[in-house]
Amino acid sequence: TERYYVLGSWDRFRFALPFSCGVMVFGDPITIERKIDALAQEDARCRVEAALTAVTAQADRMLGQAPANALCGKAP
Repeated sequence: TERYYVLGSWDRFRFALPFSCGVMVFGDPITIERKIDALAQEDARCRVEAALTAVTAQADRMLGQAPANALCGKAP
């Protein structure tokens, strides 16, 4: 949304304020096998994080805001 309050949580959750305009963005489905080793699990985690970051950045751009970038623990 255009107007929001950022919570101090680990994910910097944005709480939408009343009467603000917003958008919903959906990415492609992500499939992860049930039984995977630690390396594949980390790869899957990074893919999910990258996908969430991408749709969040797209929503920010659609609202005219600067997207925050951070992929898989790497500095922007």
